[in-house]
Amino acid sequence: MITCRILCEALNTIKSLGLDEKITYTVLFMHRTGYGRIAITKYTGLQERRVRRVIETIESSPLTNHIIQIVDSLDVVEFKTTSKHYYPVLYSGLEQSILDTIRKNIVLFRDYIVILTSDPWKLEVIGVVHDNTREFPGLPENLRGVYLNKIDFVENKNGVLIYWRKYKRFIDDAVVLTAITHLCKILDIEHDK
Repeated sequence: MITCRILCEALNTIKSLGLDEKITYTVLFMHRTGYGRIAITKYTGLQERRVRRVIETIESSPLTNHIIQIVDSLDVVEFKTTSKHYYPVLYSGLEQSILDTIRKNIVLFRDYIVILTSDPWKLEVIGVVHDNTREFPGLPENLRGVYLNKIDFVENKNGVLIYWRKYKRFIDDAVVLTAITHLCKILDIEHDK
């Protein structure tokens, strides 16, 4: 289970190693899924030397086990939909306190994603799933139905449900993880101390 404490520790480790958080998570998501350095370079547009440095730094340092644990623990589920306007993705494996924090600070969370992607039109809507109930904080009641019934949902998965207008796997997954980390850090949340 991913906690705010683990995310903040990972951020500190990544920074101490001289790496960029979003790039590190992107490279690790792809590398742990089986992509090689060249494929990662082509997909992300990063220089091969930078990709190699991230992989070698993370794999050679004994301090980075929690970073790999985070990447392996985040469960990303893409849903098929008939809509051509958005791509629903569920991010689970997050501690309930993180989901509660996102629910209460949905605008700040969205702002982090917009800043990290440099694209204000990247998102359609953000929701939180708990006990098979989908909530869309801040979304008017008359618009919720549009998003509630458009996907076949996976039961017993709690998480953050993001309807992307433009979704680029791995890169946007890293953005979500980075945004959650910054939300934890700015609100100084470390529930599991």
